[in-house]
Amino acid sequence: MVVGYAHFPNQGVYVREAGAVYYNIWRHAAEMFSGDEYYDVVMAGYDKYFANHDLWVKSEGKLTNDVDLRDVLKPKVWLAMEKLWFPNKPEEADIFTDWLSLVVTFPDYRTRWTPVLRSVHGIGKGSLVQEVLRPLLGAHTVKEVDYKRTVGAFSGELFLNRLIVMNEVEATSPEQYNRLKTIVSDDYHFVERKGEQPFDAKMPFATLMFSNKEKPLSIPKGDRRYWLPDFIKYPELWGETDAEQQAKAAEFFGYWRTALAEGGLKELAIFLRWLALNRAEMHDTAPASEGKDDIVSNRTEDASDKLVIYLQAKWHKGEGLKVSDLQSLFSPSLSDADVQRVLVDQGYVPSRHTIAGKQMRCWTKDGEAVDELHKPQHR
Repeated sequence: MVVGYAHFPNQGVYVREAGAVYYNIWRHAAEMFSGDEYYDVVMAGYDKYFANHDLWVKSEGKLTNDVDLRDVLKPKVWLAMEKLWFPNKPEEADIFTDWLSLVVTFPDYRTRWTPVLRSVHGIGKGSLVQEVLRPLLGAHTVKEVDYKRTVGAFSGELFLNRLIVMNEVEATSPEQYNRLKTIVSDDYHFVERKGEQPFDAKMPFATLMFSNKEKPLSIPKGDRRYWLPDFIKYPELWGETDAEQQAKAAEFFGYWRTALAEGGLKELAIFLRWLALNRAEMHDTAPASEGKDDIVSNRTEDASDKLVIYLQAKWHKGEGLKVSDLQSLFSPSLSDADVQRVLVDQGYVPSRHTIAGKQMRCWTKDGEAVDELHKPQHR
């Protein structure tokens, strides 16, 4: 008996998975190029690369630079986007383009982390979705949603697509972070539609998040799900006022869309295929980034200050403090180690005390006698 439906790339109409039978709703995206076109473009790139390399060797670097094969094959239309979004950060450009190539090339590749692109308005996030992602993946397999729709009661059906694009992300509470983390990294999701039997299914979708906020997420230390490159801003040469910058942005993306339509999209599709098959790095967890480190560091400092204020207002002499109780109040911003550090800085020391007839380890000011445990009070 068929229990539900899901995406099973490159498999038949009915698929048996974990002892259950599913109807396969996956359909192959339209090919952007033929095998001959792929071969011609790649071989032309190799010829150009070796010619440049030979000239570099013979001239001892005087007549040309030693350009990497990846850069030779990369279309100018995509190089322009990388330069706009990741200026002076080629390593971030590589991470994003690698992620994109894997998502586009391998329909069953499950990425358990998500890029979070933060930017000013009008810098091309919508153009990327409409002009690149939808044509390459299939318009019907790319869903643009907001946070509420993603974590709603009937959101499971969304994940039967290839790519979930979350716009205007702003999930700043620990509860919101916890609701998102299973969506980003779990393989199986519950599908419930009105009037139909609910079911679980394995779903190989990818997620991409956009936000205009500097700090769109509440991210704890040790997070492995989110990759945040630097905040994307307008180039300084685009002017100082909003009107000047928006006019330059409109001009840039007008040329960019024209270039895509005149063969640039096919060139990009070929490059992404080559990259995924030859060079792209697969990350099991989100790569490190200065952008995320800054958010985590600032949140930890803010939460530490709030814990100090909490202790000054809520703790009373004779009360013992449990690290786990305090950590639960400030999770996920502070770890147990963060709480202990704050307690030490504030003059609290750990020791064993008898409370209500039970021996237990707790913290108190300067090792004073303890009469009772402090009861956590929500801030």
